[in-house]
Amino acid sequence: EALIWLGRCYARLGDDENQIKSYNAILKRYSGSEWADDALFAMGDYYTSKGDFKKAVSFYSRLAEEFPESLFSENAQWYTGWLNYRSGKYKEAIVRFNDFLDKYPQSEYINRVMYWKGRASERLGRLNSAATMYQSVCRTQFGFYCYNVKTRNGNNNSDEGQQAVNINNEIIERKEAVVANNNAIDGEPNFIRARELSVFGMNEDAINELYKLMERVSFSKASLLMINKALYDLGEYHRSVKNIIQNFYDKTERGGSDLPDYFWELAYPQGYWPIANEYAKRYNLDPYLVLAIMREESWFDKQAVSRSGARGVMQLMPFTARWVSKQVRQDYKNDENLFDADININFGAWYLSYLKKKFNGNIVLMIAAYNAGPEAVARWINGNGDGDTDEFIEAIPYNETKGYVKRVLRSYAEYHRIYNNITMMWNRTIGAYTSNEK
Repeated sequence: EALIWLGRCYARLGDDENQIKSYNAILKRYSGSEWADDALFAMGDYYTSKGDFKKAVSFYSRLAEEFPESLFSENAQWYTGWLNYRSGKYKEAIVRFNDFLDKYPQSEYINRVMYWKGRASERLGRLNSAATMYQSVCRTQFGFYCYNVKTRNGNNNSDEGQQAVNINNEIIERKEAVVANNNAIDGEPNFIRARELSVFGMNEDAINELYKLMERVSFSKASLLMINKALYDLGEYHRSVKNIIQNFYDKTERGGSDLPDYFWELAYPQGYWPIANEYAKRYNLDPYLVLAIMREESWFDKQAVSRSGARGVMQLMPFTARWVSKQVRQDYKNDENLFDADININFGAWYLSYLKKKFNGNIVLMIAAYNAGPEAVARWINGNGDGDTDEFIEAIPYNETKGYVKRVLRSYAEYHRIYNNITMMWNRTIGAYTSNEK
């Protein structure tokens, strides 16, 4: 254990030599210990970061084979496929992805693996095999990877896009399945009290009543939806989004014929819409991108504070806010100002417009830079900016940023689907978009 932590310390210090020595010591002297899989994964990560994919795959493969029960084995198996793909070894990548699908059929990453198996097949000219994988991916019709499939198809008349439209129509036509049960909580004392309290503007007390009711009827999906609708009507968008994600996440991915129209408004609310729309117009932005950022940054919670100190509905760092305040010439008295939704959205939207200019309007780079900073994104462009957009996103070295970009893009596409009834797609390639500012 001490050697693992020593290796991690050396990694943070940028001491490659001693980092590798620490991990190798575990593999040589304690190869059967409970820390050996940690060391193998760390070595794989190290060589991945250095671009030595062959060595990285050797460590990930060893981990997957020798420690199949390890918490790292699933990720290790994924990397054996992904790094072979990045190396242009598409046949080997397919073999590794097939191994993953055999070993982890219930994995939460199953769509990612099927998508990249499809892409590897496409690279080899096996278009029928690729189409089969893409169809499997789009069973989760509102997921990030299905939107990638639509983007690669390049138009809204694709089979996958048409399938999504048909399913949407089915949802609308058959919404009565859940709506018919919506009166289930009308007579509940907590619901009655919540409604009466809200009339007098006592929203917090009303919310407390709704949460008490939620505990009692958690077994009823129809009742939970009605409670979420009540929270939404009170302007408690962050509570509504949180509860939808906790209780209906699979529905947000796959849809369903038993969903009422308002389900999607609860999952993707137009929170602070007048403010967001005003500043989006002022700074030449798509207002639905601003909403997507807010949803994924804070769930529309204007009081949100992250572990790193980012604040408010668009999660701005105080030092960024102070800089932006000078650009927009707005008074910024103290960091508490960031809990004001108007100020926060103004600053956040301006910063997005700054990133838009910096990266020539490329939405993927804008989103990545909003999370990781423009300097990091500029480095990634230089190292991996000549490929397709999906490859660029998957190769982002910061796991947090990679997940963030996928979530925001998915939300952005969902906002356009729900409120504009169009399939939103992003650019297929990164290479044409480089920073135009120093």
